[in-house]
Amino acid sequence: MVIDDSVAVKWLFRESDQGLAQSLAGRFELIAPDLMLVECGNAIWRRNRLGEVSAAVAASLIATLRSGPIRYVSTEGLVEHAVALGVMLAHPIYDCIYLSLALAEDLAMVTSDRRFAQAVRTHHGLSGRLVLLQELAH
Repeated sequence: MVIDDSVAVKWLFRESDQGLAQSLAGRFELIAPDLMLVECGNAIWRRNRLGEVSAAVAASLIATLRSGPIRYVSTEGLVEHAVALGVMLAHPIYDCIYLSLALAEDLAMVTSDRRFAQAVRTHHGLSGRLVLLQELAH
């Protein structure tokens, strides 16, 4: 299963559906584009700037992601398809990189991003590829 940064940050910070996000590691083999480390790193930086985590904690959080149960895949082979998806969905390429990986690996993608889910679900051929994290609780 491909997970995106909106799911991974729930492992790091107390957020809604944190337990559900954490349970994915025990239920599925997880993969993500290496871009996820950058996006999660930015979320960690933002929490540090807001005074929510110290510099030491910020460093340990990114180390936790790097050593976690996720297999990272290079974005290099995904960019061209992600741009095409972004154009088709009228949605930023950052999110489309994850979807491109899911399509390339013939896997489902899990996100907590409702706006992205809505964009994907409006396209007939893609609707079954994306699952909202919250839907896995049912």
